Amino acid sequence: MDGNKTNQDNAPQKLDDLSRQIIQILRVNGRQSNREIARIIGVSEGTIRNRLRQLTERGVIQIAAITDMSRIGYRSEVIIGMECDLDKIESAAEALARLDEVRFVSIMTGSYDILISVLLESTDQLLPLLTQRIGKIPGIRKTWSAQSLRILKRNYEWLPGEAGRGGRA
Repeated sequence: MDGNKTNQDNAPQKLDDLSRQIIQILRVNGRQSNREIARIIGVSEGTIRNRLRQLTERGVIQIAAITDMSRIGYRSEVIIGMECDLDKIESAAEALARLDEVRFVSIMTGSYDILISVLLESTDQLLPLLTQRIGKIPGIRKTWSAQSLRILKRNYEWLPGEAGRGGRA
């Protein structure tokens, strides 16, 4: 599933109560059947099937497995900020997005032009990544990196309108 896809017209999508309820159920159990979701909410299975199709086609939701990468050997998460030549920011960001180790790329305002998150099996892989791969991307002038020592929270359960409720419906 491509996390880079966005709604083609980029118009904000409003969520009604039915959509919120479906999303909440899937956040708890992404493998929940349409039949069970319909039973819980009190609508027909066809209603759920149609709404899920609409939500996925419009890019509002993606149904995906979330892997705990540390459990399969990727234990080094690093945030890297970059200063770039202004005329090469977009092409540098696109090149960074093509690197397998890169999980997140954003063109930023502030101290850094681009911010990325990378996931590595060990810290031994960081220096070659910075010097042999990232350092050779045209336009990148300077990097700054910070390694995560311990992740205390990684939350995928937030929905707009839930602020002040601890991210839970």
